[in-house]
Amino acid sequence: LKRVVMHDSTIEKVKCPILLVKGDKDPFISNEYIQNQKQLNPNTTLKIFHNCGHSPQWEIPSQFNRTLYDFLVSVNSKKKEGRI
Repeated sequence: LKRVVMHDSTIEKVKCPILLVKGDKDPFISNEYIQNQKQLNPNTTLKIFHNCGHSPQWEIPSQFNRTLYDFLVSVNSKKKEGRI
């Protein structure tokens, strides 16, 4: 069973910073697909977690939370500087 979902037209329109996360052992989302999504919007940050599957927020919560925190701090900093 394979499901294909295309969000290309949506991600291109997003104006705010985007954080994409996935595990390198994710059986559902290919590295090619996620790299393509990243290239569609310059506001995108991509984090691929090593030795992780489809749900880094459950599998490695400490690493995921640190990544999310760092991303949000970065966005807040850019906002204060008027860069977004």
